[in-house]
Amino acid sequence: MKRAAGVALSVTATIAVLLVFGTRPAGDRGHLPRAAALATIRAIHSAQVEYSSRYGRFATSLAELGVSASDAGYRFVLTGAANGYRLTALPVAGGRSFFSDQTMVVRVSDGPEPATASSRELSAR
Repeated sequence: MKRAAGVALSVTATIAVLLVFGTRPAGDRGHLPRAAALATIRAIHSAQVEYSSRYGRFATSLAELGVSASDAGYRFVLTGAANGYRLTALPVAGGRSFFSDQTMVVRVSDGPEPATASSRELSAR
């Protein structure tokens, strides 16, 4: 469990840096929650890689990774899947939702339905 605590600290530090420095001009505050959600997704992927190398399987919950289920305007849901995991980031106040899994491809839904494995792939900008 000591390793999981280190992973949680790493995820928290990544989110904190992103929230402080952001990635857009100061006038674009709507982008910050989405950017923070994407940073959290990347951090969870990294934590899953570490967890898998240590325990021989992926974590099936955020609690197992020692990660908060909500942050920066998004609620995160991690579930186990055959030989992998599913991660969904749901906006608290409406907007884009994100989906990812052990492939580390991030998918997005702009509509009211949550993003899934069949949603469009988020393009890198």
